[in-house]
Amino acid sequence: MDSDFKREEISDILNAKEPEKFSRAYLKSLNFKEENESRMRIRFRVLIDKAYAANIPLGEELGPYSSPEDAYLARQRYIAGYTKKGETIAILNKFLLMILLAMLSVAIVLLFSV
Repeated sequence: MDSDFKREEISDILNAKEPEKFSRAYLKSLNFKEENESRMRIRFRVLIDKAYAANIPLGEELGPYSSPEDAYLARQRYIAGYTKKGETIAILNKFLLMILLAMLSVAIVLLFSV
């Protein structure tokens, strides 16, 4: 569920006609506290900057592509790759946490079994 929300959020921002304006308006609609709002603003800005660095056309730009359809498909491939990478890292983090908790549980059992 969390990854679906992130995927939708990322897709909405990068597919908007003006991603910078959309991200600011979206951020205001979330009604975060000031410090959380500034963190999210930075995350949204990094997301947009990474897309530009990867030469992905945002909004109505065509970039290196000859048609709007090609630009849209390139953007969708980028979004899919970006979210897949995030999901993979999240699964890895959960797996490492599970191993840590298992080690801690075994250590507690061994400590109290003596």
